Amino acid sequence: MSKQASSEGCLPAKFVVVTLIALVVGNMCPPLFPKNSPSSIPSRALRKVPDFGAACNDELTASDQEGALVSKTSYSSGPGSWCPDATCVNTDLCEPCKRRYLIILATGRSGSTTLMNMIGKLPGIRMAGENNDMLGHLRDLEKGVLENAQFVHHNSGDLTDWEGPWKHNPILDGSLSCVSQTVIETINPPRVDEEGHFLVKDEATKIFGFKTIRLLKQKSEKTDAEVAKWLTDVLPCARFLVNIRSDIEGQAQSYASAFNAKKDKSDDLRDMNRRMRTLQETLGPSRAFLTDSAEWFESVEMLNDAISWLGYSEACNFTKVLEFNTAGDGYDNGDTGASDLMVDGPNCRYIGEER
Repeated sequence: MSKQASSEGCLPAKFVVVTLIALVVGNMCPPLFPKNSPSSIPSRALRKVPDFGAACNDELTASDQEGALVSKTSYSSGPGSWCPDATCVNTDLCEPCKRRYLIILATGRSGSTTLMNMIGKLPGIRMAGENNDMLGHLRDLEKGVLENAQFVHHNSGDLTDWEGPWKHNPILDGSLSCVSQTVIETINPPRVDEEGHFLVKDEATKIFGFKTIRLLKQKSEKTDAEVAKWLTDVLPCARFLVNIRSDIEGQAQSYASAFNAKKDKSDDLRDMNRRMRTLQETLGPSRAFLTDSAEWFESVEMLNDAISWLGYSEACNFTKVLEFNTAGDGYDNGDTGASDLMVDGPNCRYIGEER
């Protein structure tokens, strides 16, 4: 990675807007818009995502707005689900829990590139790298539309026939999740052949993830709490590794070397670490796991605890820490050999519930 490529920047808003319009209007994602959906299918189905070993109860209730029947399935909590405590609203437009995600939220120069590459060695996971605060841009786009007073006024459940300039039908609960998810997966594609087919046959069922060090850009703890809520709304079937580096002096020195920073970043990094801890607590222990590279650089056991928390078998073990973006000026690699990580044997596998 070059220094230029890693510097802070903004993805042009026009690109995000055009991409979203193309995905929705152009119907580029057939699973979200079934071609042969019978008109008798209920418009909404509230589904509590099942946990491992969960029991369920089904019931039908009348919609207070449309008089349509709503299929409601509730599940008891259990320890083995990838999507703990997630409630998903399935509609003809969107099934927000259809894909599982794993997001690494980290501070700069905390070993996030090493963590990304090591977690990516686990079976059934595909990881991608930085994306210039894609999550922040998606959140800003959603806020920019929905916080317009006129737009929201005519999206508040009023189903009367109205012909004004802001005419549209109400947005279905949860449907914006799939717009964001489609953008996320479109700009982080898997490898494909010359005809555009996946090279890995089980790609659609893989856990997909990426890392970002740019999520908490605004210095506002109120905004941090809003970001946590937005993450669980848009990615209800996601889990998070929140990575910090408690060795502030070493982190500041690494930051200065990698980014040629003249100002001492110690106070900024200390504050960012504190906010990341709070973010992990807000997301909750079932959704987010805190890792500290100052510890796992010294002993790999913290990372083994993390993959156990993710739901992988005891046969999955990291025996050493790899070294990506750790040498030279911060963009050279050390030991990147993964042949003895013990995560590619037949007994290393994900054993938790898929949903």
